[in-house]
Amino acid sequence: MVMLSEDPLEISPAEFELAVKGILDAASTSLVSYQSQHLEALSASDGDYIIDVTAKFSAFGADFCVLV
Repeated sequence: MVMLSEDPLEISPAEFELAVKGILDAASTSLVSYQSQHLEALSASDGDYIIDVTAKFSAFGADFCVLV
């Protein structure tokens, strides 16, 4: 669990990203093969990216990757 600053208006970008990851993780209980990662490096045809939060899971017979 991520501990946030006392004042919610003074959280760092990393604290915000981890809080979003925590929300996704908490909502994932019924998803198959769920995994999430903070600051995942991904490569695409147009370059390399560092994604704040990725969430990967299977549902409805398909694989999903959510980028935040």
